[in-house]
Amino acid sequence: MKLDEEIRGISGCYTPGKEGRLQYKDREVLYVLGQANLDSSCCGSGCWCYANVPGYVTKYQYKTNDKGLQVSDVEPVTDKNDQEEIKTLMRAAEPLAEGTCEIYFW
Repeated sequence: MKLDEEIRGISGCYTPGKEGRLQYKDREVLYVLGQANLDSSCCGSGCWCYANVPGYVTKYQYKTNDKGLQVSDVEPVTDKNDQEEIKTLMRAAEPLAEGTCEIYFW
């Protein structure tokens, strides 16, 4: 995905802002921080930050797709204890991930 580019939907938009990597148990975890805005919904509005965690990096930016974007290969983080520990590390390392930021695992 392209960073800092707004992606519109029917009720609002989201903007991926930063890609990062985090060391965890001798592995590297890939994540994307961004902001979401609910601004064209019939039942309210809001704004929040989010973090998407695709997973453990198996190959980082090893090719380019047909849109010219770098592609990484990842393995999902499926263990719930690992997910909770990664959330704690992310909140400590990233100011945007503090507080009410939602962290989603693929």
